[in-house]
Amino acid sequence: MNIGIKHRAALFLLAVLLMIPASPLSVSGHALAASALPADLQGHWAEEVLSRWLEQGLISGFADGKIRPDQPVTRAEWMAMVNGRFGLAAEAGTLAFADVKPAAWYAAAAAAAVRQGYITGYADGTLRPNAAVTRAEAAVMLGRLGQLEPAVEAASFTDSLPAWSKDAVGAVVGAGWMNGYSDGTFRGATALTRAEAAVTLDRTFAAIQKAEKSESLSGDMDRPGVYGPTEGTAEISGDAAIRTDGVTLQNTVVKGNLTIAEDIGSGEVHLWGVTVEGQLRVIGGGINSVYLWNTAANQLVVDKEDGKVRIVASGDTTLDTTDLFSGAILEEHEMSGGGQGFVLINVASQAAKSSLVQLRGEAETVRVAASGIRLELLSGQIGRLEVLSGAINNVVYLAQGTKIIVAVLSSPVTFEGPGQVLQKILGYEVQGGSGRRSHSGGGSTTPTNPPDPPDPEPTVTKLVYSPEKLEFDGVGHEISVALTAVLSNGAEVKATETADWYSEDEAVATVAQGTATSQGEGETWIGAKYGGLTVRIPVKVSVPQTPVPTVTKLVYSPEKLEFDGLGEQARLTLKALLSDGSEADVTEAVLYSWDPTIITFENGVFTSFGEGESSIFALYQGLSVRIPVKVSVPPAAAPAYRAALSATPGDSVAGAEINLTLRVEKSDGSLDTGFSGTKKITISGVEQALDSSYGTLAGTILTGSSGEADLLFTDGEATFTFALNKADLQRLAFAVEGVVIPTDEFAITIAPAAAAQLQIATQPSGSVASGETFAVQPVVEVMDAYGNPVKDSLSVGVSVSGETAALTGTTSVQTTDGRASFTDLGLVGGDSTVTLQFTAGSLPSAASSPITVRAFSAGDGTADTPYVITTAAQLDSIRYHLNGHFVLGGDIDLSGYSGGLGWTPIGISNAGFTGTLDGQGFTIRRLTSLRPGGASIGLFGYIDGATITNLNLSDVNVLGYMYVGGLVGYMNTGTVSGVHAENVTINGTSENLWFAGGLIGNMAAGTINRSSATAVNLNATYYLGGLVGATGAASSITESYSSGELFINGANLGGLVGTNSGTITDSYSLANITGASSTAGGLLGINRGAVLNSYAAGSFYSNAVQLGGLIGATDGGAVTGSYYDSDATGQTDTGKGMPKTTAEMQQQSTFASSGWNFTSTWAIDAGGYPYLKWQRP
Repeated sequence: MNIGIKHRAALFLLAVLLMIPASPLSVSGHALAASALPADLQGHWAEEVLSRWLEQGLISGFADGKIRPDQPVTRAEWMAMVNGRFGLAAEAGTLAFADVKPAAWYAAAAAAAVRQGYITGYADGTLRPNAAVTRAEAAVMLGRLGQLEPAVEAASFTDSLPAWSKDAVGAVVGAGWMNGYSDGTFRGATALTRAEAAVTLDRTFAAIQKAEKSESLSGDMDRPGVYGPTEGTAEISGDAAIRTDGVTLQNTVVKGNLTIAEDIGSGEVHLWGVTVEGQLRVIGGGINSVYLWNTAANQLVVDKEDGKVRIVASGDTTLDTTDLFSGAILEEHEMSGGGQGFVLINVASQAAKSSLVQLRGEAETVRVAASGIRLELLSGQIGRLEVLSGAINNVVYLAQGTKIIVAVLSSPVTFEGPGQVLQKILGYEVQGGSGRRSHSGGGSTTPTNPPDPPDPEPTVTKLVYSPEKLEFDGVGHEISVALTAVLSNGAEVKATETADWYSEDEAVATVAQGTATSQGEGETWIGAKYGGLTVRIPVKVSVPQTPVPTVTKLVYSPEKLEFDGLGEQARLTLKALLSDGSEADVTEAVLYSWDPTIITFENGVFTSFGEGESSIFALYQGLSVRIPVKVSVPPAAAPAYRAALSATPGDSVAGAEINLTLRVEKSDGSLDTGFSGTKKITISGVEQALDSSYGTLAGTILTGSSGEADLLFTDGEATFTFALNKADLQRLAFAVEGVVIPTDEFAITIAPAAAAQLQIATQPSGSVASGETFAVQPVVEVMDAYGNPVKDSLSVGVSVSGETAALTGTTSVQTTDGRASFTDLGLVGGDSTVTLQFTAGSLPSAASSPITVRAFSAGDGTADTPYVITTAAQLDSIRYHLNGHFVLGGDIDLSGYSGGLGWTPIGISNAGFTGTLDGQGFTIRRLTSLRPGGASIGLFGYIDGATITNLNLSDVNVLGYMYVGGLVGYMNTGTVSGVHAENVTINGTSENLWFAGGLIGNMAAGTINRSSATAVNLNATYYLGGLVGATGAASSITESYSSGELFINGANLGGLVGTNSGTITDSYSLANITGASSTAGGLLGINRGAVLNSYAAGSFYSNAVQLGGLIGATDGGAVTGSYYDSDATGQTDTGKGMPKTTAEMQQQSTFASSGWNFTSTWAIDAGGYPYLKWQRP
């Protein structure tokens, strides 16, 4: 049984309740106990369970002696059965349900069920006690009662269950409390029978008993729970103590004393089947505290400080001696099996004054030694009350119906209440008369005064009821009767619920606990028996009669009978409109024909007999209607009147054969079976397919939109085939030779056949420059064998023939409505002619027209007509035309060449670029060339006599070992003019790099004019310059500059040039210098040439051996009219340039004295360094 830990408390409560013997329970409104097994139980599938329930008093039969096991159980009966099986005590009180009256027999059971929480009312404020309980509802209530965890996965039944019941059904089935049927269903909507209810509750009872295992025994029970075995008996050899509430001790023998300690406070303790051979001591507990069932103890000692402790003895419980050292509540409840309850009760003298002792039950002897206490007998009797000498100021209260058989009084006692003392024996001196007399109090001693005679038991003298007569105006209504018993002592007792009620005719009315329910029309009596008297109350049930409606009108359908020939039949529907607005079918009307020569009537069917017009009459309940009739006889049908299709064919696909049947009809629409033989048919309206075909007719190929064929007609019909090749909606006409109306028309939709071929609907441009996309993009159609576009989506791919060019763009496109439209195809390659091949799966490929690939966008590479470069691919093609002349036609983005090693530099040492490149002010962006260990790295690897002008480079990232520059790795000779590189990053492998410059790595000879390298980030070892790494003697740099961050871990670092052997004129550097172990300078690292009118103003962070604000070291070189910022560089060396402060460096006069040309070469703004005029034209 799958029960979660959090539900063990609920199961514990149920287990406790299950140990309390249930009271005999009747689950019907009026039931009688059966002495023998009822006839309707013999052989019943639930005989064993129900017979046991009868023996245990858990269920009883009806007035007719039957159990009615297959009768649906009502909600009221279900509550009584659940409460009885689980020992839930009935509760008094009023429930807030409109249909539960306080006097109803089931009211107390309903109160207990609602309090327990397993049943709830409905949204309309009712409980519906007389409604049947469905299997789904029973599952929900058992799930609530046991607080089972939801388990919807267990409810895998084939029939549907209400959503509100699935979890509960799964839980109770998983727990084994309910089962499904052999066909895999649960039948949640089926009403639960009385037999099913008893078996289900019996199974639940057994499952809970089996599941609730006790914890191991110990002498000290300080945690809530169940101690002791479920079956068999355990033993505690010494003393034991219960130190917390919520403890149940069961099936255990305690050899020593058992103490219910004060630690339990006002909590509860349960002893089930416990034998205490020593003392049972009760020191703790409250008014609902100690429950003893089937428990035995020689001595019970109660000593609760506040006296508020309740001890309930039930079942086979015997307590030989009970010693009260404090107040207590002692109760005997449902004693059985020879249990004697409280045998001897001693109220010890140590009991505090004002202590209250209450007793419910039958005690053999109560002995009072205490003074100033109050003893209350609330129910039952005391066999012998002994008040010992010295026990004074005590009060004994006897409730109604209670009695003391003998009271032996050795001290005065005050008796209160309506109960009786049958015999008093006084054992103390009574004041009065002539003197004092002492009595021993023995039964044989003659008292001074004779004992008081016992009060007679009152008897019932009369039964009074209200109302005196019950009258119902419908079935299912309820009326409650108030029954009062008048006693012989004048008292009145409410007897409604305790009387034995019966009905003399339950078909008219039933009664239960004073509430009568009307069942059917008639008169009867209900009765009540109480105290030996019987009353009969008349009952009358009236059911209002509904007046019988009358017929007000007859209506019929159809409104007119028309026949198109003789022998045709028809029926007539006749209805009556009634006075209450309803209508009824009429089956007993009188129908007849006015003229049987035209229309006849027999067995409800009208048959046309002759041509003409007549009437039919219908008579019913005094009303009549006339229905007109017309019989027409058509003329003889003309043969070969009309050609028609026997059925319109469904849609088809191109080229597929279609079966068709032509029929020839007579003028009346019937088939002309006499039309036979070979006949010529004609088809027209056939549309031409894109491949110029039409289709076939009866196996003959159609050559146009119409065609003929000879068909064999048999009995008016001819079947043939035809096919259509055009995929479209086609409207066709067929004509049959020799027929009055020879043509029939229809429309048919033809879908494309399977894909069979590719066709290029739009040819790509016939010429394209390398790297460019086609101005006209190709469109390819996927067609069937007849040229119809295929609607299915297919993937069309494209490739290029040969190896002289490569495709760019998207080379695979999905078709839409049979068309694959390319959008960004282009070619990369040298001058060549190629074709494009289009493929789709296994279909034959389609080739484009020849395409001319131009290496460049325009020009022939001569000086007069240079090649125009507009794409990265075209720029890459310079390497195939090293002596050509080129101009840029737009900006170039080289990011497509950044993968792997990146861009391959143009030109090598024995095959350098010797032509010209005019950038025309355009920019080449995102150049990446990463070649560890490589030499001559840059846009151009090696130039030899080339001219590069008017070009911008941006975002350059190169890596190599030797001769590395943003524009050129190695310049053997040539001219660079108007070339500007920005955001240049140059690195070496493991910081090992020789001859590196922001623009040129090494410049053996040639000129650089009006060029720059800015935002340069260089990291090298030897010969590092912001513009050029090193220059040869035949080189010159004029009007150029550099800026950025330069790092070196070796020697020969200069802000503009690392090592200069040529001439530098009118140039400057703002580059910041870091590192250098040997030689570093703000403008040059080493100068072996000439420097004129130039300056440096970058920062300086170096520990080099040879440092200079302008030049690190000179090796035979000359410096004229050149300066450096001593503040910025932190240097003050002379002889290699003149140091000036920042303020001086920002004054024109500083430089004019050296002959600087501020007219056409230099310019300076206030607060700034000099700059070259070409920088700001």
